[in-house]
Order: sequence, then structure tokens, then C-alpha cells
Amino acid sequence: MKATAKLTWNALKLAWRTPIAFFFVMVFPLGFFFLYAGIFAHGQPHAVAALFGPVLTLMALTSGLFGNGATTVMMRERGMLRPYHLTPLTAQQWILSRMLSNYIVTLLVGAIMLVFARELYHMPLATSILNLWIVFTIGVLSIASLGMVIASVMNNMQEAQIVFQLLFIVFLFFSG
Repeated sequence: MKATAKLTWNALKLAWRTPIAFFFVMVFPLGFFFLYAGIFAHGQPHAVAALFGPVLTLMALTSGLFGNGATTVMMRERGMLRPYHLTPLTAQQWILSRMLSNYIVTLLVGAIMLVFARELYHMPLATSILNLWIVFTIGVLSIASLGMVIASVMNNMQEAQIVFQLLFIVFLFFSG
């Protein structure tokens, strides 16, 4: 468990240290939220509440499929996973650390969005914070797990991108 925690911490540091990663992990989702809340919802509290779920769904889909799955395929294709074979780290520990770091970042951005929605737009919350957190956690971890399963069976990045894009569109369509 100590190795998983250390690897998770390193992945989190890399996500915040790299400027392009910071932009697409933190700034872009928040900008997307403000675009939805300002333009499509016109700043109306009930309209912001109606669009808050789809924005969280979009964030969970992109982080789980592209942030987790596609990154894993790319790392395997470039040989970046080979050094881990020389360590006492198991594949399960590596996968768990990737999923945990992805979950922590997604949860942090989702929490910041929730604070902005409540404070700036006075969005009403139809459920408790605990219920929202439980559903969000199940959603993010299940999509991240699906991304890892797909990453494990795809031969290369081109195949993985097709499957990830197809699933992304299908899930986005069914999520509303």
C-alpha cells in the first residue's frame, strides 16, 4: 500500500507540475463549466443545476477514458512501462495508483466546480453532498476501470483511440 501511495503522489505531482497537463486537467474543465453556466444557462440557478450533471459526466468520461486509458496505451506503446518491471511494484499497484491519482484530480476539479456553482450562480442542490460524492465516485472509478480494461486489450494507440472515441460518444449520448 505504501508503494501505491507513493506512486499516486508522484502522478499527482506530475499532473500539477506540467503546464499543459495543468491546463487540460484544471483550467479547461473549469472554463467549460463557466461556458455552460454563463452562455447556455444564462447564469440562472436552476439552469446551472440542470447542466451541472452533464458537465460532471463529461469530465468523468474524458478523465477516465482519455486521461487514464489512452495514457496507459501510449505509455505501453512507448515503452514507458518497462522500467516498472524492474521494481517490486505489481501491476495491480500501478493500476490502482493511476486510478487513484485520476480520481483525486477529478474529484478536486468537481469540488471546485461545485463551489463555484453554489457561490457564483447560487445553484440549488437537489441531493446531499454525500450522495453526490458517492454517485460521482462510482461513476469516475467505473469509467476509469473501463478505460484500463480497454487499454489492456488494445494493440496500439490508433485502435484504442477509435474505441475510446466510440465509447465517449455513446456514453455522452446516453448521459443526456
